[in-house]
Amino acid sequence: MWTKAYQKSHKIKTIYNPITVKVDGKADIYSKQIIAIGHLSEEKGFDMLLEAWKLCDRKLGEWKLVIIGEGKDRKKLEDFILDNKLINVELCPFQKDISQFYKTSSILAFSSRHEGFPLVMVESQAYGLPAVAFNCEVGPKEYFQNEYNALTVEVGDIDGFADALLHLANHIEIREQMSRNAIRSVEAFQLEDIIIQWLQVLKELGINDNKDNEGYCLK
Repeated sequence: MWTKAYQKSHKIKTIYNPITVKVDGKADIYSKQIIAIGHLSEEKGFDMLLEAWKLCDRKLGEWKLVIIGEGKDRKKLEDFILDNKLINVELCPFQKDISQFYKTSSILAFSSRHEGFPLVMVESQAYGLPAVAFNCEVGPKEYFQNEYNALTVEVGDIDGFADALLHLANHIEIREQMSRNAIRSVEAFQLEDIIIQWLQVLKELGINDNKDNEGYCLK
């Protein structure tokens, strides 16, 4: 978007945020738990996620959907769950330590209508958690690769999202392969690699690693 809008696009450099979470385990690909994480607001699309869950809830037997977060839409989501008699779905409050959910789940449901580049997306994959995601323009479309580390559908395709959840839940071999691919996908987001990219930019700007520019150096 920036390169299309800015005449001097050659001066634009993209550097991603690094993964700062300490990965202390791996997703349980055999778990029957699906997680969704984020602020309970319209842009995160949890209303669409629950619409999709309504289509596959009873088809998934013991599977459980856990939505983690807080926000102004909590009452709206709670009412939808009650009105539609959804089973095996839980709204959990904000969690300071989300790693335990990464390690006890086997699928990430990423239902955002629009995004930036959320760390949840790559952090979950660092734990080897495959995803089902709406293919929104910024973030998921840029990162998730359909049938590699995620199953993606067009934004608003509720039936497609439900079908993708069912498909991934019912095929352990696909989850296993996507889990391996997910871990490979985050290699480019390691802190050491991101630091090298920043140092290169500073070097191109003429900011060298010496005492005159000490305040600008990344150590």
